[in-house]
Amino acid sequence: MARFIGSIILSCFIVLILLPAVLVRGLDWREEKKLSYEGQQTVDLKIGGKMQKLPLEEYVKGVVAAEMPADFEFEALKAQAVAARTYACYQQERKGSLSADFATDQAWLSQAELRKRWGLFQSFRLWRKVSQAVEETAGEVLLYDGKPIFAAYHSTCGGKTEDAQAVWGSAVPYLKSVDCEYCKESPRYKQELDFSAHDLAVATGVDLSAQAVGTGGKVLSVTAKTASGRAKRVRVGEKELSGTDFRGMLGLRSTNFTVQNQGGRIKLTVVGNGHGVGLCQYGSQGLAKDGKGYRQILAYYYQNAKLARGE
Repeated sequence: MARFIGSIILSCFIVLILLPAVLVRGLDWREEKKLSYEGQQTVDLKIGGKMQKLPLEEYVKGVVAAEMPADFEFEALKAQAVAARTYACYQQERKGSLSADFATDQAWLSQAELRKRWGLFQSFRLWRKVSQAVEETAGEVLLYDGKPIFAAYHSTCGGKTEDAQAVWGSAVPYLKSVDCEYCKESPRYKQELDFSAHDLAVATGVDLSAQAVGTGGKVLSVTAKTASGRAKRVRVGEKELSGTDFRGMLGLRSTNFTVQNQGGRIKLTVVGNGHGVGLCQYGSQGLAKDGKGYRQILAYYYQNAKLARGE
């Protein structure tokens, strides 16, 4: 009888104590996958033409502060920290160094530059917040096939992120288009432009002197779209351009735009800001406000990637 009672007690212990613990542990993204990444602890950063070596985590703090508003939700800042760290690891492995120039790599600012941006009184509070977000995710990176991913991110997708293939010509398993209705609060969500056919001709280098008459005033049109609705091909007069080239020529915030030809004038309505691939920063802010944690945010925008902690 005593042995029978002991078996019952042991069974109850397993069901009531051990099983829930295992189930909860299984819900943790990092622990479930048991992944680790032996990455670098420093970065070689080119600042103003000079190369400097910085601790990786200090570099990430300067990136997060430069790339994302520091008054964003804490979980959004943590998601940005992981993305920035992953991007740094990816680029260091690929080309051996990074640049502080946002046109080349991620933007990065020193504490002295941030004090000028934020002001003396705010800089202490904001730097402490950014630092905490980075420190609470220290060493965490996103992997695919055991390697750091190209953790692309942008300001505002405008309702749907873009597939990497549509922008850079190559499919990337973890940079697929996803719906995103969380970035509508972005100050760069919509841009409206009005310009003449002459302005368009100057910007694109296309001769439109006879085009307004020959096409009934339709000098600009979108001839092909990507799966997310962005302009893939654009016709200016008789010339076709890629959507990304056209965006650069006119300085548009994104390739997600609609066209209205009105006589000799063209109206563009542009939605979103940036290339649209990967993490949407204002989208992550919206998700964080909705109660999502940084791991959920990262899993949403970088599907098929796995979160791992560096060693």
